[in-house]
Amino acid sequence: VAAGGVAAQQIVLGVQELVLSAEPRGSSRRLSVRVEALGMEDAPLETPAMVGRGGEAMRFNWSHSIPVASGNRAWGALARALATTQEEDSDVYFTVRDAETGGSVGEAYINLEKLLKGGVDYHMEVLQILNDANRPLGHLSVSVRAVDALRLVRSADAAVSRDGRGARRDATPTQHSGH
Repeated sequence: VAAGGVAAQQIVLGVQELVLSAEPRGSSRRLSVRVEALGMEDAPLETPAMVGRGGEAMRFNWSHSIPVASGNRAWGALARALATTQEEDSDVYFTVRDAETGGSVGEAYINLEKLLKGGVDYHMEVLQILNDANRPLGHLSVSVRAVDALRLVRSADAAVSRDGRGARRDATPTQHSGH
């Protein structure tokens, strides 16, 4: 149990497999997958680079746990993402990167609000990777265990709003500068 009597949870992000179907068959390159998780991460999250050939599966079998406890960095990032009216504010990005150049090859994402609404964590979820021109490049199998942590943050946020210590969601919307 974390500070304030609220139980701690964790979010687990995993990258299992990458298949680049758009690469010429047999051509190889060193690739990694960077995960951008709403700023919850203390340091960049990235799989080790692997050599992959076009059309063949690269098995990363990588995962990372992020603790979510009241007042920590991850809790704040989730609370901000869930509080906005823009659903895309809760997107977690998986960027396939060329290990030699550091440049992006393609990208896929999952939306944590949709995950919460569905109520089921993703296990071996297949995401389409799109390049900069929005063309399919292949697919990525990911796992995201976040539903319990999202429910915890949402319920604690709702409790604060109900008891008057926080901003009420049904009050006048707050103006945000920036994005």
